[in-house]
Amino acid sequence: MLILKKIYRLSLFALIFISLISLFFGDWRLPFSIFIGGIVGIGNLGILVWSIRSLIGTEKTGTKMILLSLLKIFLIFFILAILSYFKLINFYGLLIGFTLVTIIIVKEGYITSKKEA
Repeated sequence: MLILKKIYRLSLFALIFISLISLFFGDWRLPFSIFIGGIVGIGNLGILVWSIRSLIGTEKTGTKMILLSLLKIFLIFFILAILSYFKLINFYGLLIGFTLVTIIIVKEGYITSKKEA
């Protein structure tokens, strides 16, 4: 649980920092999109952790996990489609935010695995 809090904290700090810097490189959609992309990444991790914890010890976990993953993907797609329809997001900003959170997750996982090995 400690690693999750650290990932959430580092991700939010990095997202706010990068979003503030990106204010100088374009219109308001770029920092907004970076932040939204990062929130999608953080939410994705949170939902994954929740679904794994809730399915431990139950029957047919594979089927339930697939259904929860499909629901999560549909929800993310729906939110991003609405934001895109109203031209509120920038694709590159979403990519930057999501990639930033993914890098933090991988980095913290690697550091934790090295400590425990």
